[in-house]
Amino acid sequence: MPQMKRFNSFGSNDHIPLQFDLEGPHKSAAKLRNGVAFWLFGLANNFPFVVMLSAANDILSRNNPGLGTGVVLLADILPDLVVKACLPFFMSKIPFAIRILIVVIFSALSFLTVSFSQVTWLSLLGVASGSFATGLGEITFLALTSYYDKSTISYWSSGTGGAGLFGALSYLGFTLIVSPSTALLMMLFCPGILLISYLFVLLPPNKASAHTQVDDPAICAEQETSLPNQMTALQPGAGSSSGALDTETAAPAQPPLDDHHDATDADIEKAPLAPSAPSHTMLYQLKQMGPLLKYVLPLLTVYFGAYLINQGMYENVYWNNEFIDKGTQYRVFQTLYRLGVFISRSTRGLYAINRVWIPAALEAVNVVVMGLDARFQFFPSIWFWFVLTVYEGLLAGATYVNAFVMVSANAPQEHSEFCMGAAAFGGSIGIASAGGVAIAVNQGLRGVGGR
Repeated sequence: MPQMKRFNSFGSNDHIPLQFDLEGPHKSAAKLRNGVAFWLFGLANNFPFVVMLSAANDILSRNNPGLGTGVVLLADILPDLVVKACLPFFMSKIPFAIRILIVVIFSALSFLTVSFSQVTWLSLLGVASGSFATGLGEITFLALTSYYDKSTISYWSSGTGGAGLFGALSYLGFTLIVSPSTALLMMLFCPGILLISYLFVLLPPNKASAHTQVDDPAICAEQETSLPNQMTALQPGAGSSSGALDTETAAPAQPPLDDHHDATDADIEKAPLAPSAPSHTMLYQLKQMGPLLKYVLPLLTVYFGAYLINQGMYENVYWNNEFIDKGTQYRVFQTLYRLGVFISRSTRGLYAINRVWIPAALEAVNVVVMGLDARFQFFPSIWFWFVLTVYEGLLAGATYVNAFVMVSANAPQEHSEFCMGAAAFGGSIGIASAGGVAIAVNQGLRGVGGR
């Protein structure tokens, strides 16, 4: 029978168990339930980011259509970038519950602000609020996977892909029947999903997979502090009189995976679960990322290419006399891209791409092909762009999920939380860089016109 003691999720103690032991079918059910929770986290957390990009054309058309949607992309990524650059070094000192509550508040404020705003700067401020929420949420939930079965990374990745698809699709659908402002208000259910999933769906970490050994009441009392301290106490050796982590008796580190070894679900599940060590210096933590750059740099590259297409080209690539108007064509492009991302992020169980530079390189080729057509218009039909847009999303999503799985499998176990957050930062650098370049590309394509 499961044994669990759960704290008040928004009280002084964080969302963590003292004891939680599952066996047999209960363990499988708990694994699935946690997987669903992380899928919903990915869905709700990334919704503001996706919806604001889908609404970029509508946001600017109200007051300043000449700016170009690259400006919205910058507002939608720069706060995210700042969060990911700064917080991984000290975020373990902030309880997960507090971080998640902040994400919920800023996510809701984003939809409300953009919906009611009548001036461009306030609309962009609302977009930035959603970006802050998405960035904080991403590094929070990726860090949270360090305390659960490694399969939660795949669930999270699938959920973020679902956010892309359902966010773009819902905005497209809502705007067919209501105004863009009303459509944004209808998105307020997303912060609620995130909060409900954390409070009522997610279970505390599995005692067995977290190597829990907590039987001493004194240690149980000591655990009633912040989550990082609790997780340290839950490591082997916590039963000693000092309550300190006994590194000599800790589970041995698994050998790292490399590009020539497929990271199977079994490998991922065997990877040790441990929080980052906040006592190490910033320089020391940065050095842990060195061997992982071969996974982070492709992530940066693929997102630079994808968002250069999305915000630098979509707005100026349109066909006249089609079955949908120019504005709807832009929303359809965004939706098809998210469809590709969702498919690839959700199907890693069917295939694993550990040489993540391959889809990143293919995305670079895709940028060249689509960029040349945007300028010289040699594709005779919009359907060519529809197919290439889905392909673009497949490459981006495949790079994302496989890069994070490889980082998680190869990161030093005591720095796993930091490395996951730092890897997310790499992707954000690619998107932010694309936002700046997209403004110039957008201006260069304005004179081309439709076809």
